[in-house]
This record gives sequence, structure tokens and C-alpha cells, in this order.
Amino acid sequence: MSTNTEVASASNKDAHLSELFADLRTEFVLVFQTLLTQKLPYDVFMRVYTKIYEYCNYRGANESFSCSSSLSFYVNLRDFLKEFITVQLFEKEIKPALADPASLCSAYGRLWENFDVFSTALDGLCQYIDRFLVPRGTEAGIVLVTVKQLCKQIWKEEVFVRLFDAAPQFFDVVLHEERQNS
Repeated sequence: MSTNTEVASASNKDAHLSELFADLRTEFVLVFQTLLTQKLPYDVFMRVYTKIYEYCNYRGANESFSCSSSLSFYVNLRDFLKEFITVQLFEKEIKPALADPASLCSAYGRLWENFDVFSTALDGLCQYIDRFLVPRGTEAGIVLVTVKQLCKQIWKEEVFVRLFDAAPQFFDVVLHEERQNS
């Protein structure tokens, strides 16, 4: 039977993870927007990493998070990535280029390269969170994929599939270019 103190402590831990995620959400958007115009500067990566480090070592260091609060952090991350990829990337960057296959190829390639770097950085940052805050894995019989795998899965669902539905000619152009380069 849970005591009021245990329930309050669990709520407090969940609130800390929610607060951390709210802070990180803003930082993740800034990191990706930076990647749209330049390579990821070391100082930008380190600013986010430092925020996570300080949170893990000073604010959440002595807290043990339940599997349910850990999962909620990753559910929030998944939902953020779906929204971000759909709105920021597909709707604002790729959809306007649908009329011209050449500009679509260019936009898609540029965004994929930037998103791949972003997902690698995000995976590294979240691995740090895993080690210090979030017990992932089999605690509740749930196997979570890495953040990089999650990013690629969401990219496929939110961009690749939408793009295939909206512009099958894009794939014809890509296949033709691949055959020419072989």
C-alpha cells in the first residue's frame, strides 16, 4: 500500500521529468534549426549537454524514476518528434517543393542529412539521460528502441510514407539517378 509520501515523491519525480522535457523540447528545436543553416556548432551541442548534465547531477541525481515515468518521457519525446517532423519538416520544407522533382530531391536530401546528424546528437544526449535518470529496458517487460532508431522510424512514417503518397514521381527521379550513377 502506497503512503502519501511515496505518491507525492512519485508525482514530484514525474514533474521533474516533465520539466526537463519541456526545457529540452525548446533546445531540440533550436539545435535542428541551427542544423538547417550550418553544421552543429560545438557550443550549441555543449549547451544542451550541459543542461542535461546539470539536471542529472544536481536536480535529479538522487531520484529513482519509475518505469512508468521513464516511459512517459519517451512517449513525450516520440510525440514531439512526430509533431516536429510533420510540421517543421514535411509541411514547411518538403511539401512546398513537391511541384519540382529536382528541388524536392535537394530539399529531401538536405533535410535528411541534417535530421540524421540531429538524431545522432539527440541519441547521444538521451543516452546520458538513460544512464542517470531513466531506467529503460525490461523493467516492465517493454523493450524500447534507441532514440536514433525512433527518429528513423518516425522519419519513415511522417516523411517517407507521406512523400510516397504525395509524389510517387520523386521516387522515379531518385531511382533514375541511382541507375545513372551505378
